[in-house]
Amino acid sequence: MTLNIFKNKPIKILKNPKTPAYMKFKELILSKDFPWFYNAHIYADGVRWDSHIKGTVPKNKINYADYYDHSWFSHTFLIRPQPERKYPQVNSSHLEACEKIIDEILKHNKIHVDCFYRINANLVLPIKGHKKGIPHLDHRWKHNLLFMYLTDAGGETVCVDNNLKKVASFDPPEDGVMLLKGTNQLHYPYIPENKRRVIIIASHI
Repeated sequence: MTLNIFKNKPIKILKNPKTPAYMKFKELILSKDFPWFYNAHIYADGVRWDSHIKGTVPKNKINYADYYDHSWFSHTFLIRPQPERKYPQVNSSHLEACEKIIDEILKHNKIHVDCFYRINANLVLPIKGHKKGIPHLDHRWKHNLLFMYLTDAGGETVCVDNNLKKVASFDPPEDGVMLLKGTNQLHYPYIPENKRRVIIIASHI
């Protein structure tokens, strides 16, 4: 079961079987024809990013100069539950193909998933300066996160404790896959410096 595989560590590196379905879907996402949608900030405009970790991180531990609220592009396959709609919502005609490759990876690693909360593709353009992204939690409820890195742009994904001290990280190769224990686990990415980073993230339980 997913909840028991971490062995007191927040991340687990998985094997990617790189099936024909995966390679075909990856080609689609990296093509010029795949639709992306622009976001000016990590969170919605006008929402301070620290409000999302309020009560988790002491205010005196947050140094705003350490982190960079960058723009990015998104393709949401499955929209997360909301207070006014307590169930996920299909948002893309590509969801079925995406779920298929996720399921192939999970089965290859003998990991069982009961439910997906959100599935999203993220595209981040390179920015010079080895900048840290925003520390965040994906959901306030129990969940884990599957990361699939489709490009070799690099940039570690870093897990931190409630004082924003690093506890684990993964510097992903192209086609790398990581499972992150999302429940109460803050994390942030380093922004790529030379190439676009394209990843798929699936939150689940």
